[in-house]
This record gives sequence, C-alpha cells and structure tokens, in this order.
Amino acid sequence: MSEKLTKSEWEKKILDCLIMLGNVISPVLESWWFRDNSSGMRLSKQGFLRFKQAGIDFNKYECEIKSWTGALIIGLSRIQAPFYIEDKKESSMYNFYIADEEYAMLLMFANNDLSLFTKGFLL
Repeated sequence: MSEKLTKSEWEKKILDCLIMLGNVISPVLESWWFRDNSSGMRLSKQGFLRFKQAGIDFNKYECEIKSWTGALIIGLSRIQAPFYIEDKKESSMYNFYIADEEYAMLLMFANNDLSLFTKGFLL
C-alpha cells in the first residue's frame, strides 16, 4: 500500500534520506515543488531529481495532453502523491511520473489518459 504523506512529511522524509546518504541539501525546499505557493504535489525538475536521489520509485507513463483545461489543472493539484510532468518536446506528448502505486494503477486503467485520470479528483 502506498504511503499517503503530506507535503511537509515528504520533505522531511527526503531530507532525512539525503542526509543519511551524505548528500548536500539545498535549504530552499520550495524549489522542489512546481509552484511554491500551491498545496499541490507536483515536483519541479530539481525536486524530481532529489526524490529519485533519495530512492523514491516513480511509475512512468507516456501521456498526451491536448489542452491544459481548468479541470485538468485542478485535478492535478488535488493528487495526494508527488508527481512530475516532463515535456517530451513533441506537440502534446508528456512523460508523467508518479510516486504512488495505487494512482499509477488508476492511470493505467484510464489508458494513460491524464485528463480522464484527473477527473476522478474533481468529485
């Protein structure tokens, strides 16, 4: 079963792992998150790399996002697990990484349709 941690609990867990590994840690934790002032769990590139460095496993899916609708953005902000979205430099293709097995399975059942997957968080 996946861990359901808050943003601050994730930060503490990652910091503890990185300290145990002897890695230098940036004191600016906010740069780990995509938008500093949001409550969402979307990671920045730096955050994604730090989480991987700390040994967090991410499930990777190739997804197409045809348009960034309000429903998609709100749904993403309500996901209660760290995730990262990587632009593939192709028109509308993205790599979606998520550190939660249950959410990953739900996305797989939605045929990697990120818009359909995030609609479940709007209820």
